[in-house]
Amino acid sequence: MVATKPTAEDLRRPFGVEPDVLEWVVETGWSKALVSCGLSPETTLYASFTEVTLGLKNCFRYLQHIVPAPEENWYVAVFHNYDLNEDGYIDFEDFKDMVYKYHNHHAHRNLRHHRQKQKKAAAGSPGNDRQVSPLNRMMADAKARDQALGITRQAAVEGPQFASHIVFPLHQDACQVFRDYTFGSDAGAGAFGKVQVVTHKATGARRACKTVVVARPRHSTIQIFYV
Repeated sequence: MVATKPTAEDLRRPFGVEPDVLEWVVETGWSKALVSCGLSPETTLYASFTEVTLGLKNCFRYLQHIVPAPEENWYVAVFHNYDLNEDGYIDFEDFKDMVYKYHNHHAHRNLRHHRQKQKKAAAGSPGNDRQVSPLNRMMADAKARDQALGITRQAAVEGPQFASHIVFPLHQDACQVFRDYTFGSDAGAGAFGKVQVVTHKATGARRACKTVVVARPRHSTIQIFYV
């Protein structure tokens, strides 16, 4: 747990909070949700949909000056996207990823809108070019925060949208099969997917891999057949 609780001023920054503040928000939101459900933050490794939803709402209340409050179906869709093995639980790192992506998207969105307003104001007020300087400083601060968080501006701004104005975080970790196998040529295709020749990276064994598209955003079911 981050030792120092941020001040109200630390949380009232529309262009994004500092990395240590965001870390505090995530850990506090997660811990409070578990405690409210009768669980111990020290021993609980995975959280259910109910606990994750409570945790996200905790975090978004802390970040209310940056992010909008999502609709209820947003929580269902996002949890479904991170619950890759469909067992009804996700871990802390997935929870953290949700909050970081949502925060970063709206922090940059707020900055972009502010810059547009500044440009319009400058265009209507000749001789006020010096007003752009504070904005440049804010943009530099935002860029420095991105570097500290290990993200790029493009990655933070882009991404699928949910309910037109609310970012829809996606789990972007590679499936295990892509880490174990090298994919080769296509061996066939049909209405439900395709078959590719794959080679196991460790053993060199060649197999047929059938990728079946399922009704789940950006996810597929992959089956390995021995040949």
